[in-house]
Amino acid sequence: MYYRILDAADYGVPQHRERLFIVGLKEGEYLFPYPTHGPDSLDRQPYCSAAQDWTNARTIIRVQRQRKLRDTIERETCY
Repeated sequence: MYYRILDAADYGVPQHRERLFIVGLKEGEYLFPYPTHGPDSLDRQPYCSAAQDWTNARTIIRVQRQRKLRDTIERETCY
């Protein structure tokens, strides 16, 4: 059994949220992933801010809405 408390901010999530992860293996050894953000990360990327995350979310939402609207338009018609 392997266990560790990981902070979501260390993995690119724009909020500090600690969670306990428990991994059980029948054989072998488990290595938890290295942080991708923060002072303990390999390349020392800064933590993501909520503003950065919201900018990305708005773009994703806009694209999803465009696809949904596009799918409702009948082919070879004017809109």
